[in-house]
Amino acid sequence: MTVNESSSAASGLVARLGAIVGLGHVIADAAERKYFSRDIFFWDGAAVAEVVVQPADVDEVAAVVRAARQAGCAVIPRGGGMSYTKGYVPDREGAVLLDLRRLDSIIDFNPQDMYVTVGSGCTWRKLSETIEGEGFLPVITPPFSGIYSTVGGALSQNVPDGMDGVLGVEVVLGDGRIVRTRPLTRQSSGPMLNGLFAGAEGTMGVITEATIRLFAEPEERTFATVGFASFE
Repeated sequence: MTVNESSSAASGLVARLGAIVGLGHVIADAAERKYFSRDIFFWDGAAVAEVVVQPADVDEVAAVVRAARQAGCAVIPRGGGMSYTKGYVPDREGAVLLDLRRLDSIIDFNPQDMYVTVGSGCTWRKLSETIEGEGFLPVITPPFSGIYSTVGGALSQNVPDGMDGVLGVEVVLGDGRIVRTRPLTRQSSGPMLNGLFAGAEGTMGVITEATIRLFAEPEERTFATVGFASFE
């Protein structure tokens, strides 16, 4: 890691973040910061994050958010990097970019109640490999880039089915508080706050965990295509 391109204030922030996640998980190199600050498109004139941080759990995410807030820095969460909407591309200098891919655990797989809880950095491929061998599929249809894209990233972009199949989420708010919407495994009444974070791209908080409904994989599936002679 090199910090010679950074200001003394940025160097102090790097040291502080390193004390939280370990210096090996703080990226200050200019070329690497530029890589993490782009999605699959190269946006002309886009800003570059001041530092990239790779937390390992929700407590580290919360601590990083608090430290960034105290330093007056914007916080931008990033998933697998497969977005093309500019959702995590910095719009200003001096931002702290959260690379959430280390939050990739399968936290709880419950076949009886048909749900799975995963870290937001878990890829759809890892989730599928875990549950398909047990005869289940997620209610949410994974994106085409599911080999690399993460569960939290897809939910943050409301792709493709948003929060319809989500029972609960864990979120770090902008002041570092950790909130959890209650996972529901049985039909219940009352408001659910999951939709507040769907498609918000991190503006309402950083998704760190999600509980997703499952359904039993059909014994057999048949597909068909239909052709038409004209639009009418």
